[in-house]
This record gives sequence, C-alpha cells and structure tokens, in this order.
Amino acid sequence: MCNYPALVRLAQLILTAPVPIAVAGVTVLLCALANKIDYQPFFLTLALFALSYAGLGISMYPYRAAEHHIWQAASARQHQLFMLSASPCWIR
Repeated sequence: MCNYPALVRLAQLILTAPVPIAVAGVTVLLCALANKIDYQPFFLTLALFALSYAGLGISMYPYRAAEHHIWQAASARQHQLFMLSASPCWIR
C-alpha cells in the first residue's frame, strides 16, 4: 500500500532543502571571514539576497493558480482602474 501524502512530503522536503542549507552555508562563510579579501563579503551578501528570493519562490510555488487563467485570478476591472488612476499620486 502506497502512502501518497508521505511520499509527497518527502519529495517536497528533498526539493526545498537545498535553499536553507545553502543559506546556512553562506552565512557560516560570511561570519567566518578570516582572510581579508575585500570582494568576498559583497558577493556572499549578494548570494544571501538571491537565496532569500529563491526561498520565497519555492515557498510560494504550491500556492500558484495553475488551473486558472490569470484573468480569472485577477481582481475586478473597476478595482484595477482605480489602482491605475491612484498610482501616479504615490509615484514621484
């Protein structure tokens, strides 16, 4: 008998585990800068920034609306027009 939910959870764990592991590795490297290389902290910080976006993307992936079209998931037309007309007030 196949325990499908357990297999799905295991697959999700395997697919999402590299990002937190990479974040931990980059953080350890960033904290343990023994050598005085000027560019290394900059690139490690960029790596943390990119990995944080990758983590957000992976965590939002199951909640995407794949079976719906974008027009079905969008808000009503009058609300979009209101936001479009109000946005120039905030952008300066």
